[in-house]
Amino acid sequence: GLLLMGSATPSLEMFVRAKNAGALELLHLPDRAKNAKPARIRIVDMKKEIFLSPEDRELILSQTLEKKLRNNLENHLKSMILLNKRGYYTFIQCPDCGHVLKCRHCDIPLKYHKKRNVLKCHYCSYEEPLPTKCPHCGSFRLKPFGSGTEKAEALLKKVFPDANIIRMDSDTTQNKNAHQKLLREFKTKGDILIGTQMIAKGLDFEDVTLVGILSIDSMLNMPHYRAYEKTIQMIAQMAGRAGRGRYEGEVILQTYEPENYVIRYAKEQDYEGYAMAELRFRKELRYPPYTNMYLMTVSGKNEEKTENTAYSMGKRLKKLFPQEEILGPVPMDIYKVKDQYRYQIILKTRKNSKEVLRNLKTWMGASLLEKENLISIDRL
Repeated sequence: GLLLMGSATPSLEMFVRAKNAGALELLHLPDRAKNAKPARIRIVDMKKEIFLSPEDRELILSQTLEKKLRNNLENHLKSMILLNKRGYYTFIQCPDCGHVLKCRHCDIPLKYHKKRNVLKCHYCSYEEPLPTKCPHCGSFRLKPFGSGTEKAEALLKKVFPDANIIRMDSDTTQNKNAHQKLLREFKTKGDILIGTQMIAKGLDFEDVTLVGILSIDSMLNMPHYRAYEKTIQMIAQMAGRAGRGRYEGEVILQTYEPENYVIRYAKEQDYEGYAMAELRFRKELRYPPYTNMYLMTVSGKNEEKTENTAYSMGKRLKKLFPQEEILGPVPMDIYKVKDQYRYQIILKTRKNSKEVLRNLKTWMGASLLEKENLISIDRL
């Protein structure tokens, strides 16, 4: 049988396999469907941008994007806005003592949802009312920081009161058939669709001519070696939503890092050029596709036992793979989720992945680890 894989932004692993003779045959489709022109990408340097107003400063909606949105509304054309955070604010912090309101079950800040006036954990769904004072020092000056889709929707309605603005994120799509209902509404009478990355793929509206990307820096600076790869893929996917019909499309990409090489390649829509540049870094730093990487996670409700298990596991791994690079154990970025404390160990190896997994599973089956700790292995 024949397997055909298609992507405008293939993973770097697949890109290397396609480039290597005999692994995969690489076919190029340089033109858009229906002979549509590629959407033009315009970079807005937010360090120089004049914001809408002081109170909306954190939303980072530029005057450039506001002008383009207004022009689209006047010409009865549709627009899409990407902001990869749901909720109203990202977190609530006390300006007097610096305390951030966090989930009591997970080591992450609670997100404020204005419609219900609650703080909610996006990991375990725990929620609590917004307190009137800081639980740490008693200050009444709790202050919100950051912006989410709910706040962006509120601002857009304030700036464009006559526009039909539709928000699409995991909060507005919980009910059955909510996706289809929202998309039908946008197609028939919507003006602006604002949403998280669920709006980036597959949507085909001929009269969408403008795409705004509000906060790409949060994705660009994620602490993961694939952060740049995911960023340029997201930009390319969103650019593909604009100009699919008889009108040309435009993308307004707002960033504080216009000089970043990923942003430059994204502007030129040169994914292959980006891939070649990124692969040079990956090879130098021994990241996939030049090595195999495995993440081992140790979690448990008892903090001390979980830490001991993780360090015991790290020592055994170094004996099992004496020639390989082992990082950790260290607490995970989000140290506690659903009352489970979490440590991680990363193994970098050039060995065959099947052989490594077989050795890891054999070792785990023979090890005398505490039953109350859960151990998982994931390939990165």
